[in-house]
Amino acid sequence: MVKNGEFTYSDLNIIDASRERALADAESVEADKILFVEKDSAYLKVKPLADRYELSVVSGSGWQATALIEDLARELDSDTEYTLYLLTDYDPTGFEIAEDFASRSEQLGVSLDEVRRIEINPEHLSDGQLETQRFTPPAQSEADREWLETHGIEGTYGIELEAIGEDLQSKGEALQRLVVDEIGDEIDEHERRKRTLQQAVNEIPEQATNSIVESIVGDLRRELVSRGREMYLDAPGVHENGIDDETGV
Repeated sequence: MVKNGEFTYSDLNIIDASRERALADAESVEADKILFVEKDSAYLKVKPLADRYELSVVSGSGWQATALIEDLARELDSDTEYTLYLLTDYDPTGFEIAEDFASRSEQLGVSLDEVRRIEINPEHLSDGQLETQRFTPPAQSEADREWLETHGIEGTYGIELEAIGEDLQSKGEALQRLVVDEIGDEIDEHERRKRTLQQAVNEIPEQATNSIVESIVGDLRRELVSRGREMYLDAPGVHENGIDDETGV
């Protein structure tokens, strides 16, 4: 009924605080980017990207994220069109969760400019990793069986996000690298550094700023006076003591 717009969870005083999220500041350079992660375990591994690139990262904790999306629609800027990146398992459920989250987002008022899945695919794993990390997803519908036949490893298996990487630390790094490889070209590093520098300058107390400026101006003035004197002494008709023959100055 909420999904159909008959009422909202807010009308029922229901707030979904169960799902992890790190929302970018509205003034962030990358505030128009949202990374949705299927599971909390993978969310914790890629959450550092929220601080590093100042984009929003949210965890769906699996299915039925309607209340989370309603919260997002309320908290996000209604005038901004967002790019939604979806990071899910390589299995029928992962693809369905990605499609469901994108669909619910638009229905509940999150304006989307683009929706893209960040793919973890079999080629991201070595043959040895595939042998140990692949699993048989439950095929609960004809759509699931069709997905496995078309996309599944050997028509049968899928892989989870956590399959990438060799150990606990490298798994987090590998997932972050996967995301950065996908969205890196759309991250405006130059603008973010420029803004950070401007913020740092703005935070310098005015007294300190004036002191720095006066010091720089003083150095420049002394340099110019020194250069001007040297140029004048080199001019024709000027004695070493600096007195001009014609004017006596």
